[in-house]
Amino acid sequence: MMSFMRSLIFLVAVIFSVTVHATQFPRLSGQVVDEAGILTASQKGEVERILAQDTQNQVALVTLKSLQGQEIEEYTNALFNHWGLGQKDKNNGILIVIAPNEQQARIEVGYGLEHILTDAKTSYIMRQDLIPFAKKGEYGLAAFNTAQSVIEVLAQDTTAVKDTSFEALKKRILSFLFSGDGFIFLILGLVLLWNLLVWLLKLLGITSLFGYRLGYITFGHSSGFSSRGRFRSSGGWFRGGGGRSGGGGASGRW
Repeated sequence: MMSFMRSLIFLVAVIFSVTVHATQFPRLSGQVVDEAGILTASQKGEVERILAQDTQNQVALVTLKSLQGQEIEEYTNALFNHWGLGQKDKNNGILIVIAPNEQQARIEVGYGLEHILTDAKTSYIMRQDLIPFAKKGEYGLAAFNTAQSVIEVLAQDTTAVKDTSFEALKKRILSFLFSGDGFIFLILGLVLLWNLLVWLLKLLGITSLFGYRLGYITFGHSSGFSSRGRFRSSGGWFRGGGGRSGGGGASGRW
């Protein structure tokens, strides 16, 4: 009986310890969450105004009292996913983190924006706009400059003239064709082209080609296609995530 009680007490202690040491996240109360209390009301308002300029993506800035003994990369990624920044089908969230007590900062980028706000760009913003001012304790300027640079990069991408080069066009076409809808249109297009070719050749009196008798392809049983179709236009092969980040971005220390 005593052995059972000791085991029970040990189990309760372990559960209590895990609960106590579980990571605590600040509440997402707005685009700027100043948990560390290092921004004045005016500075916070200015940063919020900057971040609100981007209506396509969800960009947030947080200052932390503590990283709770974790690496900033680990904590920021967990906080990003806990908040679920960005739209589910676009993963277009960005999180700027400043931890003054540990003298660390990070810009975490959602999956869907990693090609725009690359690791190189976030690292540059960190070195130019955040770290130099944080070193001097000018956290308001660090937050403002970083937010402004992030928004400018995103704005340049969305307002830029689309690349009309052959390589860019080829990439867009291939991306479409390898989607569920694109594959269906490809099959339909090939079928229509074949039927048009058959009709033209028969109009010219040619009823065979390379020893094979020409015939129309239909979507009936004999054509080998199911009348209900093989590929679905929604819920098919390719699915988006949902407000997630895989660790893209850059960190800095001072």
